[in-house]
Amino acid sequence: MALEPKSRYNYNLGYNAFLAWLRDRSSDASKATTFKNSHELDLVLSRFLNDIYHDAEGKVSHANGAVFGLEHLFPELKGMLPRSRQSLTAWRKRRPGKSRPPLDRNLAYFLAMRFARAGRLDLCLAVLLSFVCMLRVSELARLRTEDIFVPGDGRIGSAQRVPLLRLGKTKTLNELSADVDDPFVAALLVWFKRDRCRPGKYVFAWSSSTVMKTRIKAVGDHFREAIHAECRRCGLSKRYTPHCLRHGGASYRMLCGASIEQVMLLGRWASSTSARRYIQKARALELAAKIPPRVARAAAVIERNPVAALRVALSQ
Repeated sequence: MALEPKSRYNYNLGYNAFLAWLRDRSSDASKATTFKNSHELDLVLSRFLNDIYHDAEGKVSHANGAVFGLEHLFPELKGMLPRSRQSLTAWRKRRPGKSRPPLDRNLAYFLAMRFARAGRLDLCLAVLLSFVCMLRVSELARLRTEDIFVPGDGRIGSAQRVPLLRLGKTKTLNELSADVDDPFVAALLVWFKRDRCRPGKYVFAWSSSTVMKTRIKAVGDHFREAIHAECRRCGLSKRYTPHCLRHGGASYRMLCGASIEQVMLLGRWASSTSARRYIQKARALELAAKIPPRVARAAAVIERNPVAALRVALSQ
């Protein structure tokens, strides 16, 4: 099974931390990683999880990586590590992770226009596509000029009325696509492809690396830092990241009357359970977010007429 670069990194980190822990506690390093059966492995792994839980520098990513990394490397272990799974559950309950708030449509458009005003139409488009198409950073990083299909393109049928993004590889499946069904974003994408993109090149040229894992990280870092910097200038939460746009896009679709099945299809989720939990949490976090009044007012005006807002942004 293919893994996203971030998942592979965390699995390797946790798995290697577990191996190092075993060797440190064994008088014979050559036998440190040998177990009689899955029950013995489960007991030892749960002790490892307990140790790093009480370690001041212990991270839940190491714990998850150790358990899920082992199950990924050795599929026969799935369902055979009950104690370790219980330890992970207890860890999450005692030290729950901090969920990041979604970026709703108003704020997504507001940030996009801020980037346009600064002359960064690439970041403007990235924000809007991430929201409308619920793109992951890895999907954004892989987009090439040839992956953008516009109406009238001979490669697609006449029934395709809106631009289409070909997403060659995603977290769930390969060879998927995403419709750009927001008229404003669609028009901006068509212009950007015609005037700013070069054949055979990546749409977002924020990394020169040819190694996809390195490129995805570089693109993600660039996008994240740009959003953080703009949020600081506007007095918005520092917890907003590119993934919050995907989060907000899913929540917005549900508010507009889409079913959970439709959101799953559009957002490329594999599980309805995780998608439903994801969206319900998004609404709660969205309502709890603290937005400066001046930003809220400006965002509402921009969202009502993004075409006029873009003209103003480009004229300044």
